[in-house]
Amino acid sequence: MCIWNLQVIYFLFLSKEGVCIPLLEKNIKYVESDLIYSEDFLRNESIIYRDLFSEECIEYIYGLVVGLMNEMRTLTFEESKEALDGLSFLQGVGATALWKFNCNLKLELESFVREFDRLDVVEERERLYLLAQEK
Repeated sequence: MCIWNLQVIYFLFLSKEGVCIPLLEKNIKYVESDLIYSEDFLRNESIIYRDLFSEECIEYIYGLVVGLMNEMRTLTFEESKEALDGLSFLQGVGATALWKFNCNLKLELESFVREFDRLDVVEERERLYLLAQEK
């Protein structure tokens, strides 16, 4: 359930943004042909987010954030683009869950969502990259 919900959210993201994040796709086992667009995805978006941030799935989401942070530890900043893009996507998903759908987030995940809300800015991406190097 956790993986499927995130795959649907990513599918909707791709349909709006159109920017693939291969490293994230690998981590969430996303295969484009596995999902076919359905209006139900949009109608049930709040349920999908609530399920994704339920007690059952919150560790899955947090684990993806930690995994992408760890991935950057062995890379240069330039090589970290995909990991940073994945973290930016997850931050956006967390922000939508927190502010649009009023989901409860694990404290560490909520801190990440609040602290890195501008990952579209190079300096913020650098700050996140440097944080990953410290851990």
